[in-house]
Amino acid sequence: KSTTKLLESSHSNKSKIIYSQKFLIPTLININLSNMDFNYPLAQYSLKKNNQNVIYVQVYSLSQMIERYLKTKFFKKINIFNKIGCIYLSTNSNLSDHIMLYNQKIIKNSKSILIKRFSKELFNSKEFSSKFTYLNFFYKMGILAGNHYGGNLPINKKNKKGFVNALCQPIDNNKISIIGSSVFKSISAVPPTLTLFFFSYFKTQQIIKKYFKF
Repeated sequence: KSTTKLLESSHSNKSKIIYSQKFLIPTLININLSNMDFNYPLAQYSLKKNNQNVIYVQVYSLSQMIERYLKTKFFKKINIFNKIGCIYLSTNSNLSDHIMLYNQKIIKNSKSILIKRFSKELFNSKEFSSKFTYLNFFYKMGILAGNHYGGNLPINKKNKKGFVNALCQPIDNNKISIIGSSVFKSISAVPPTLTLFFFSYFKTQQIIKKYFKF
């Protein structure tokens, strides 16, 4: 988001912010939570298509969510709060809406039918359905929910405005390199933390090798 302000002149009228669309889905929990560590999701799953993670989910119990936000463990002792939960679902950016930068217009690109089909494929799998029973209600969260976004200055081999080169440099400013999700062509459904870490490391190595002599 900061690159859209700091490097406004580097963007074109086709520049956009892409992001991972988020959904909330209620679920019934069929496992015992007595030995679960509530600092982490009860479970995490992903679904791959064409070698891409198109769907990623985390499952939380109602007692877990209450404990996190109200800082109380009282509800963990009440069984019903351990039997009801919520699925936090993320899609990759190819299935999501996006925002045009020049006019802040939201382009409705979310492929709801495909998202639900992929989700049900995952939810009906033996690994998931043996532990959870999802309820067929998908609540679509607002734009940029989850803070997994970028793509406003994607890497491109062509020397064009609105893109960066292989060293993540805008065409109008080769004194800086943008190391972050702003240069990604797509945003994965899974959390990008490790991807960003390794991407930053390797790009930094390339930049040092080109511009610094030791």
